[in-house]
Amino acid sequence: MRLATLCGSLGTPSANQAALDVAAAWLLGDGHVVVGIDHFASVPTFQPQLDDDAGDVVNAIRRTFESVDGVLIAVPEYAGGIAGGVKNALDWMVGSASCTTVPFRF
Repeated sequence: MRLATLCGSLGTPSANQAALDVAAAWLLGDGHVVVGIDHFASVPTFQPQLDDDAGDVVNAIRRTFESVDGVLIAVPEYAGGIAGGVKNALDWMVGSASCTTVPFRF
């Protein structure tokens, strides 16, 4: 099984990244393939009218989503919801076919 990880914390050290590192180590030890999505901080602000011309960073994340069986997301909570940068990155995914096979659970 191929899985991707996405850490919503941009600072270091990050408890969210530490949790993903532990999960990835366990999954790798169990024979799974784990790829990190570490460039989400460069995702431009979501604009639905640009969905077909989203840019290199968004397209790279989409390709990663399309190549995996699932995504592990660890993100800090802000004001009762997920961090805005992660929400923005996920908004870009929803408009494309990238998320049709990867269920999201919050």
